[in-house]
Amino acid sequence: MSPPEPAASPPPVALRGPSLLDPRSGEIVPTTLVWADGRLAARDGGQGVAREVVDVPDDAIIVPGLVDLHTHVFEGVGDGVDADTYCLARGSTTVVDGGTAGAATIEAFVPVARRSQARVLAWLNLSTIGIIDTRFGELMPGPYLDVPAAVAAARAHPGFVVGFKARLSTYAAGGGVHRVLDGVLAAAEAVGLPVMVHVGDTDERLAEIVERLRAGDVVTHALTGRKHGILVADRLDPAIVEAQARGVLFDAARGGNHLSFRVLEIAAEAGFLPDTLSTDMNRRVVGLAGFGQVTLATYLLAVDVPLAEVVTRMTVKPAAVIGLAEEAFAPGDIGDITVLRVIDGPAEIVDVDGRTRAVARRLEAWATVRAGRFSRTGDRHG
Repeated sequence: MSPPEPAASPPPVALRGPSLLDPRSGEIVPTTLVWADGRLAARDGGQGVAREVVDVPDDAIIVPGLVDLHTHVFEGVGDGVDADTYCLARGSTTVVDGGTAGAATIEAFVPVARRSQARVLAWLNLSTIGIIDTRFGELMPGPYLDVPAAVAAARAHPGFVVGFKARLSTYAAGGGVHRVLDGVLAAAEAVGLPVMVHVGDTDERLAEIVERLRAGDVVTHALTGRKHGILVADRLDPAIVEAQARGVLFDAARGGNHLSFRVLEIAAEAGFLPDTLSTDMNRRVVGLAGFGQVTLATYLLAVDVPLAEVVTRMTVKPAAVIGLAEEAFAPGDIGDITVLRVIDGPAEIVDVDGRTRAVARRLEAWATVRAGRFSRTGDRHG
């Protein structure tokens, strides 16, 4: 079953003074939001019920709670980290673990997810053992690639398992991706869920992979500079454009190895942008100062993507992938939000290969409200 919303009701709280950005329309509307009993209680009124009234900085905007589509938050397993300390405290109210757990380990992951204030969901690894040790390719040994076990585990956890994950790189799957694609797509078809495939350093070109994917399936590490990414001879592969046009989704997922400014800039110049902005948050990247979804957002601002489009890629689009209802910000909604500051002034960003870029504007996560509980970002920073 899906992990429940946090049971303890937080005290009523109101956010006063910010503006609400509607990612779909791009409109920014002054508003006051009030939460009580873990849900949105009032909009533009009712402050009197709040025990705590928080004044938000003038340069801040409220957006729907950020949804990080690819993380590793099975703490204590593989490179998994604590979801609240390293995701919620950096602005992400919903996080999806990217295949740390497989059929043999999902039962152990569920109680870990339930302990989190952040909403934690899971892509189930096609390998029964999941990613228990990144030095070992979980999809190389044939017995671990168990479609019936994956299907049974997904059916046992509806709402928690949002789809299936397969790392297709040679270091995870060995040579030849099609035996893995056969399995992960078969599992997905059996349960009616999407797949997420990890690319970069595959044996096959990405064009051979995406032609097999369906609308709603996700290619993560879409801006990788590793072998067999979205570029061919420093040009955007037309097969990638065609796949995106028919509904295959491309997710940024920086992590420690998979986002190159060169790839981003060539792709953006050709009119291609990732559909979603995830972090691949894991033990190896938590030490990067301020790293979170806002880092990915700043990368897109640096190539002149409008703010509303950037926010859409952290909210509406990833929420749709995993079937989360769109927030209307009406009384009775859970009303998860992230408060972002838009900071003007020179700063520097860096890609996974150490290349730097100067930026004139960046985003910073200032606070979240998750299931009615207000937290300043950094409150649980480890």
